[in-house]
Amino acid sequence: MGFGLYSLVYFIGRLLVTYKDSIKEFDYDACLFTAYIGLFLSVAWLVIAFVFHSDRIFGPYWFGVLLQPLTWLVLTQSLRFKVVRKFLLFRLVISLSFVVTYERLTMWVVTLHRDYLPSGWDSIPDLGLDITVFAVIKGFVIKVALFLLAVRLYHFIMQQLGLQDKGQGGILR
Repeated sequence: MGFGLYSLVYFIGRLLVTYKDSIKEFDYDACLFTAYIGLFLSVAWLVIAFVFHSDRIFGPYWFGVLLQPLTWLVLTQSLRFKVVRKFLLFRLVISLSFVVTYERLTMWVVTLHRDYLPSGWDSIPDLGLDITVFAVIKGFVIKVALFLLAVRLYHFIMQQLGLQDKGQGGILR
């Protein structure tokens, strides 16, 4: 979600800021960071699935276990291509894939199915959630700030290790 919110800020800021080269360099690092995180999450999910749920992986519903990490892998690795990094819609879809997993999507669909709706809104208990606009904006700002901090830390570590890409990435740039 931090990447999606960052992408919104990036596309708005790209129009307003005059230092376009440094912003493009930072955005490239943000996309690579997200690609590496997606690779890590996909591998971690697959390792956990093979270790703890090997019976489900080789059973009749194997696609339910493997579909999510493979989706994360394909979508995040597509950020390595300039065509995907260039368009806001692609970046928001990639970000939403981390928020709305297939499991969560299935729970929403089953919950909203007509057979599971209550007879009236009075039967739904009040959860006591008081979400204000200020709380939502504060959450968005914190998520973007944490993502920016993580990308800056990634950039610093790569620079110290001498692994910084100098722009000869071909299709990646």
